[in-house]
Amino acid sequence: MLRPRGPTTDFDEDELESWIQRLKFGEKPERALQLSQLDVSLFPESEKAKILLAQIYGANGRTRDEANVYRDILAQNPKNAAALSYFKKKL
Repeated sequence: MLRPRGPTTDFDEDELESWIQRLKFGEKPERALQLSQLDVSLFPESEKAKILLAQIYGANGRTRDEANVYRDILAQNPKNAAALSYFKKKL
């Protein structure tokens, strides 16, 4: 659970991503996108957070943003299977 701690909120990456997944498959794609962007800003080294953001961009028809995120993932880890698979499908 997301729990308030003083003036800030304690975010657990897995809990936040679970919440984003529920919104992604629900009726709130814009909220899912906003939270996914927050997830990447809170956990900038997380490939999992970036993959989720790319998937949400793709689901919302934002293919240029989707490709940019996958490029960023490959810059971070040239062997990332999800990013490699994405670009392989585009060939």
